[in-house]
Amino acid sequence: MSRFSAAIVRNAVADHLPHALVLLSFVLVGCRNPETLSKGATLHREAQIWQPWVTYLSGEQYSRLHVEIDYVQGCKPRPQTLVELRKFLQENLDKPDGIVIVVDPPITKVTARASHPRLLALRSIDGPPNHSDTDPTAYLHVLFYDSTIFDEEPTTKLQPHVRLIPYPASVYIDKDYWSFVGDKAEEGFLLHEIGHVLGLVHTLDHGDGVHCHDPSCIMYPNIRFSFWKWITFQNPIARRNLCEGCRTDLLRAPQKYGTGKSRWMGPVLMRVEDGYCVASLPGTVMLWFGAPEKFDVQAHRDGVDVHSDLFDIIRHRNGVVTAWTVDPMYWDGKDLPKAVQNAQSDPWSIVRNIASEKEDRIIESALPERL
Repeated sequence: MSRFSAAIVRNAVADHLPHALVLLSFVLVGCRNPETLSKGATLHREAQIWQPWVTYLSGEQYSRLHVEIDYVQGCKPRPQTLVELRKFLQENLDKPDGIVIVVDPPITKVTARASHPRLLALRSIDGPPNHSDTDPTAYLHVLFYDSTIFDEEPTTKLQPHVRLIPYPASVYIDKDYWSFVGDKAEEGFLLHEIGHVLGLVHTLDHGDGVHCHDPSCIMYPNIRFSFWKWITFQNPIARRNLCEGCRTDLLRAPQKYGTGKSRWMGPVLMRVEDGYCVASLPGTVMLWFGAPEKFDVQAHRDGVDVHSDLFDIIRHRNGVVTAWTVDPMYWDGKDLPKAVQNAQSDPWSIVRNIASEKEDRIIESALPERL
């Protein structure tokens, strides 16, 4: 969802250097949707169907948070970035049983070269250890990579972003985007994207439905980089915190949205509806007709990973791999056709299309085998 572009603003600093030397101050403009800002606001509204931020902000249903960080060789986040990430999460989330941040072993460049960010995320996420349907642990994933290593390098840098649809729990950080300034901007980009995962900024009270209007806020749509400070060995990035409006939004969210519709099954985010569930991982959506606690996370991951069109759909078509499955035992004597009809009215077009196109096969799969 979120994308970054760069703009340059000229600042005269003749007072600092002889001969009226003109330096540049860079503005790293954040989270502009690749097409339009209004589409970005639409994605935020669609993501409210999930209401995944409630699982992070409230400690009632999920009292722990497991943050998993993957990185490609050469792209490991700075220790200070992880310190600031932990501080940010502890200050803004209600997790009485703690926040765990795990940095996984590096992904080799050979593995990453023939892949794609979402494929890397899909194949590298592990989720909380020993997870089960009763585990009160919410999950968040961050992937650090360098887009220049891919065999098919994009024509533009892959800016830091979050794809709220279909899986709003993965943050993608392309370190090549700000390679000209080193790692100084890393923290600001990461915390900005985490803010989107937490549901910021939906309100129009102090934002545009995507970003905050306060220039001092982390959720403001750009980060100013001072070239003068950079060449004089000072920190060129102005430190920002959440503004009062965004902090208030986070505090009020659990009361506003209640427990929400989302639940965690390890790394899988599941939305529970009337008669069906929608399960997602990066680049994938599974329509599940069965009890939520009976969903087989590993079987879903294994099935997706061997999908014949997985590479083409996610990498080349920038699409979503879809699938469906039914638990026949669950539907013994129950109204599966009604559940399918409910799915055909789901707020997501992805789910509606699966339920409509596969209706006959879904219903037939739950029928007793004919002798």
